[in-house]
Amino acid sequence: MKYLFPTGKNFSFLSVVSIFGVALGVVVLFVVNSVMDGFQWEIRSKIVATQGQVRVDSNNIIHNFEVIRRRLLNYPFVEHAAPYAMGVLMVQFGNKPAFPFAKGIDIESEAKVLPLKNFISAGDVDALDDSAIIVSSGLANALEIRVGDSVEVYSPLMLQDLQSDELLLPRSFDVIAIYNTGWNQVDANSVLLNLRAMQELFGMEDGDSHGLTLKLRNGENLEKSVTKLRESFPGLRILGWQEMNEDFLFVLKLEKTMMMFVLLFILLVASFSIASSLMIAVVKKRREIGLLCSFGASKRDVSLIFLLEGFVIGVFGTALGLIFGYTALAFRNNILAILTKLVGINDFLLKFYDFAQLPVKYSVDGIATIVAFTIFVCCLAGLIPALAVAKINPSYALRNE
Repeated sequence: MKYLFPTGKNFSFLSVVSIFGVALGVVVLFVVNSVMDGFQWEIRSKIVATQGQVRVDSNNIIHNFEVIRRRLLNYPFVEHAAPYAMGVLMVQFGNKPAFPFAKGIDIESEAKVLPLKNFISAGDVDALDDSAIIVSSGLANALEIRVGDSVEVYSPLMLQDLQSDELLLPRSFDVIAIYNTGWNQVDANSVLLNLRAMQELFGMEDGDSHGLTLKLRNGENLEKSVTKLRESFPGLRILGWQEMNEDFLFVLKLEKTMMMFVLLFILLVASFSIASSLMIAVVKKRREIGLLCSFGASKRDVSLIFLLEGFVIGVFGTALGLIFGYTALAFRNNILAILTKLVGINDFLLKFYDFAQLPVKYSVDGIATIVAFTIFVCCLAGLIPALAVAKINPSYALRNE
């Protein structure tokens, strides 16, 4: 401690600079790691909440899905199964058309596999019937739709028969609710209909569906459950949510890895400043080192002083960096609002990342890795001056002083 904070001084400038250098490196690593973990956690949560844990579908229409659903529910790890039908429709309100992605659901079954009611921002989802429609918030804003309005819906089946002499009229649906999942990919342009209405629009028979969404029981292993279902249903395509979004999740993981790799060099720069300051201390304290050795201290003992200096700088710098990083993340949205105003970019998170606010998740493993790596690098920085001390001849050091 006397080497770090010499007698007669409130602080050592070199020590303080080294500590703050480490702290800044830790701040950057901590903030980036927490934000990227937050992005991954938020995206994973949105994917599961909007797509479900497991999807069972086929290249063709699944006929008599009730038989398959009963078989699926016989497995102890499957808690619920909900049928669905998907496709693109043309929705028109007034003179404004749109082509949203439509999903036909059985409201009772769907509520057991997806938290649909949590996403309703206006209206009542329980009123969904053959003449009702639920509109996403983005589509509602684009077409200026409100709960209680009526929209006209055209299906691809109607458009295929335009060459016939028969006059095709659109079906009218009453908007009973507006939903907002917080996942812009879904909220931007989608609608929900009753499964029977969807079957009629796409010329499907009663009992037909495009697939089923499964919810597993708590604690069940996703990969093992999917593997077991594939063995029992070889004619169907069964995918877990991770497989359905494999490429997207891989890009997120790669992005985090590359950012952490680049930012590690900040810590290496900080360690270089530590090594430089400790080398200066070695040069300035050659006489003291010579005295210590002449009084019986071994070169190993004196070398450990500089190793401990690097360790103490690493501990103080890491602690300070974690405090600064946590404070910055606590006010992250305020800081982000100021920065977006300065550069003139608004809602870029919503536009490019589908989030209204900057997500953060604190990972114990990630923090532990940052702490361990930082302290290791700081100790490594103290090793260079320690080796220099080991080469000093005590009598030569005293004679020169």
